[in-house]
Amino acid sequence: MKQWKMKRRFLSLLLVLSLVLGLSACSDGDSDKDKDNNNDGQGEETVIGINPEWAETTVFYEIFVRSFADSNDDGIGDFKGITENLDYLKDLGIGAIWLMPMMESTTYHGYDVVDYYTPNPDYGTIEDFDELVKACHEKDIKIIIDFVVNHTSSSNEWFTTALSDPDSKYREFYSIEETIPVAEDDANYSYWRQDSATGLYYFAHYDTIMPDLNYNNQAVRDEIKNVAKFWLEHGVDGFRLDGSKEIDADLKVTLSWWTEFTTFVSDIKQDAFIVGENWTTEYAEVGRYYEAMPSSFNFIAADEIVSMAKGQYIDIVADMNKMRERYEMKVDSTDVNAIMVDSVMIGNHDMDRVVTRLNSVDKAKLAASIQFTLAGSPFIYYGEEIGQMGQKPDDNRREPFDWYKSADGQYMTEMTDIFFNPVLTYVQPDDGVSVEEEKAASDSILNHYKKLIAIRNENPTFYNGTYETLGMGGGGLYAYKVSDDTNQYLVIHNLRDTDKSITLNVDGKDLYNDADVAAGSYELKAYSSLILKYDSDANPINDSDFAQEEPQTYTVTFRLTVPENTPDEPIYIIGTFNNWTVADEACVMTKVDDCTYEYTMTGLELSSIEYKYNRGNWDAREQNASHVDLVGPLQKENREYTFYEDNYVSEDVIESWSDVE
Repeated sequence: MKQWKMKRRFLSLLLVLSLVLGLSACSDGDSDKDKDNNNDGQGEETVIGINPEWAETTVFYEIFVRSFADSNDDGIGDFKGITENLDYLKDLGIGAIWLMPMMESTTYHGYDVVDYYTPNPDYGTIEDFDELVKACHEKDIKIIIDFVVNHTSSSNEWFTTALSDPDSKYREFYSIEETIPVAEDDANYSYWRQDSATGLYYFAHYDTIMPDLNYNNQAVRDEIKNVAKFWLEHGVDGFRLDGSKEIDADLKVTLSWWTEFTTFVSDIKQDAFIVGENWTTEYAEVGRYYEAMPSSFNFIAADEIVSMAKGQYIDIVADMNKMRERYEMKVDSTDVNAIMVDSVMIGNHDMDRVVTRLNSVDKAKLAASIQFTLAGSPFIYYGEEIGQMGQKPDDNRREPFDWYKSADGQYMTEMTDIFFNPVLTYVQPDDGVSVEEEKAASDSILNHYKKLIAIRNENPTFYNGTYETLGMGGGGLYAYKVSDDTNQYLVIHNLRDTDKSITLNVDGKDLYNDADVAAGSYELKAYSSLILKYDSDANPINDSDFAQEEPQTYTVTFRLTVPENTPDEPIYIIGTFNNWTVADEACVMTKVDDCTYEYTMTGLELSSIEYKYNRGNWDAREQNASHVDLVGPLQKENREYTFYEDNYVSEDVIESWSDVE
């Protein structure tokens, strides 16, 4: 690990622009947006990385500007509202903020950009933004912004001109055709949308109102670099890259663009931070993106942390060490400079909030303890630190930040009609979830976060030290060691709802409770963690406390009741257990009677699955009574089941089908 750190410092100085320009050269011809990805990812890539050392020891805080703090009493969060509440973030221990989209847009969320050079007028003026940046820097807080450049808004002048004027330079900014250029059975067929006014077809991966830009066109690349330069000149410290893995079906195009972009940014601001939204479930896959950007969100670790908080055994330290080893191999190669800052979170604006996912504040606190004692740079989603709840629809994952017990007062925002579903569901008065209610409560989740952030900031070994698993077992215990040349720490998490007695072989300092701990018996409370700084060469734990149990295998039968108007077709159960395969013949349910179906599966004790039902086609999927993609008694995005007991029968009811009135 030491060698890895030294090599990173050295290699980060190498910014060879000519190599990047060579990589960015694209062939003439049609956009690859409509082609299958035939690249096996094994091409030769010389990658130029930047190494923002400040980001390696910083806690980030994600802010949805619209929902955070309203300075002028119009119900809409704004730049000035954030400026006036920087002391809250500083007191929390935040070192950098990430602003969700803050450029002019037609939607409440801002992920369709109308004008890249103009702030969203709901949030304030460019002068207001400049003042926010200045105030952040005065308080030693960095600021990065959401950079939404996979696509624009369909209302963007580039796109409207591209449709109306075939001779305009903007026609080549997008993938526009007179007919759909792929067959109906092509995976990209549904992403070709038709403009009603012109009859032209255009490629839009995410939504009809979000046409994709064509990065086979150098003019597009140059214009987006101009946008980055504009905001860097306004003082931003970097960018969060929205949809960064969706740039092109050809991975080579995607990587060459982000390499070109990263080098351009670093030439303007050497210590700018760039983090990509490369949402994937495979460490090997996300590793490719580190060849073109210095950081990527670790969605895999996020899922693992939440699963651990539910009680599941996962050796996350071993997983993250293996991930780093893969990237170190790239650094050692002759043609790759892989600069890595692992961005670790447990939630964001596209996920159900952590307390909702875990249905427990205590488990959410445990998840935070795990996150903040792992390597990497932690990201907090606004409201996570006070235990706010929220689930689909997305609007309710992005509800107003709750400042007060009454859920009303200065800086409180509202869910106005610009939201797609403007129904405030989770931010309620007198629910115990607010800054006002929690700041004086020593055991609140807010003060829990403050302690964890302070421990991390005062002990930077946790950001990039050497991690070693010590033990996993003992009825729900997980222990690991964190060390560098001068410090070493023992971390033990209790993943169960019962207290555990363990034996410590070393004296040390309990950092969370600020107390001295002597070797001997130690009581670890349910869902709590020990973070012990110690100075000894001894094994800090008794291995016998962490004896591995024989894993129990449990059986569950899902008994499903369907509506009477259900077509006479096979019904499938799909989920994480079969990689969400839409029509998996091994997952066809057995018909018991006209409206009842069953399916039996096995799983390890305390392992969890997410699942849904369909009829072999994603267009024939289960929905709630209002024909919304929410399911189960808690009306969540997916159904969830944890294997707690053997021979269990889970009674599920489908309220409606998406294709049946």
